[in-house]
Amino acid sequence: MACSAGNERAASYVRPAYGAYSPDGSQSIKLPPTLYHLWVTLTATPHQTVTYYALTRALWPQATVADPELVLAHVRRLRALLARIGWPSDTLEVVWGRGVMFRAPGETT
Repeated sequence: MACSAGNERAASYVRPAYGAYSPDGSQSIKLPPTLYHLWVTLTATPHQTVTYYALTRALWPQATVADPELVLAHVRRLRALLARIGWPSDTLEVVWGRGVMFRAPGETT
């Protein structure tokens, strides 16, 4: 399956071996495995809401019920780590009642 230009650019923010790059690529940070999988899942579909259920299944495949509060706790932790390397606070936007959206810097919807 071919990647769109947006997906290729978003993939450039993911660092192999459980990490993330800063928006300009000058810094990187190592992420815990669960936050890394959250980051990979969100950056795979920029500017699209990923539902709580889809995020729960990506992070904990054995889970049978989506827990928005658990997902949001991980989103808050990921935001804090990304802020250390220059990501704006609105990079991960919570779409209340639906899920979470990754907003690539400098791109509009």
